[in-house]
Amino acid sequence: MLKQIMCLIRSILCKESSDLQLLVANLKTQKTELLSENKELKIKEAQLLKQLEKPQRPSVVYSMPFQNLITELKEWGIEWMCKTQYRPDRKVLYTNKEEWNKIVPFLVSPADRYVAEGSDCDDYGKMASAKTAIDFGLNGCMECWGDSPLGRHGFNLLIVGTEHCRQYRLMEPNAGFLFAGELFPISQNGYHPDSWK
Repeated sequence: MLKQIMCLIRSILCKESSDLQLLVANLKTQKTELLSENKELKIKEAQLLKQLEKPQRPSVVYSMPFQNLITELKEWGIEWMCKTQYRPDRKVLYTNKEEWNKIVPFLVSPADRYVAEGSDCDDYGKMASAKTAIDFGLNGCMECWGDSPLGRHGFNLLIVGTEHCRQYRLMEPNAGFLFAGELFPISQNGYHPDSWK
């Protein structure tokens, strides 16, 4: 009887040992697969981060007298908010659509920084305008205010194009909006600017 019990114990131990060896082999295979996936993910992450590298200052830059900007926007019904004689710069520097499309994604700030009456929509616009000037050497991204589907709102107005063919486009600098960091025509997305600085 004792012999039978010992045989049974050995048999159970052998089976458990075999099951344990199979489990270890499966775990090693899974580990290898996970390491391979992790390596692939790191490569993909590096590729995506490379795409997100901040672009250089644009090589194509156009200019217009600041007074012309005030006049043109007034014709669109968008009023200069500062004293009539005040001009922060003599010229406004801007670039073409291709260059702006590289820049505007870097002008967007995270939505979780929003605080009503603290760091709200006009501050997002101010930040985007300042980033444009400091990081890209352009002052053709202005703060503007107007009506939006959410009511009164602050966002950005940009000069896009060449010296002889320029357009005005809008940009939402708050990442909480689906179209943040994209250029869009005046009135699209329900944005109607009426003042700027």
